[in-house]
Amino acid sequence: DQTYQQHRHFLRSFVRFRGVRGLRPHQVTVHLVEEWLDSEDGWKKSRRHAIRTLLRAFNWSVRRQLLAKNPIIG
Repeated sequence: DQTYQQHRHFLRSFVRFRGVRGLRPHQVTVHLVEEWLDSEDGWKKSRRHAIRTLLRAFNWSVRRQLLAKNPIIG
């Protein structure tokens, strides 16, 4: 499925960005997400989709009570 592949691509890219893998969810910041997006030159048209994918992943964790809040919603 194309949607699954896109979400997987964005999430893998985020996890591989500058040591994100070693961070706890509450340590993820809007600034870090912006740096990640800016590092991907080919994503100028895909930024919104990348952001929505990341938001959905964190929101899913909140709904499952794995996180108290989404760290990038502010």
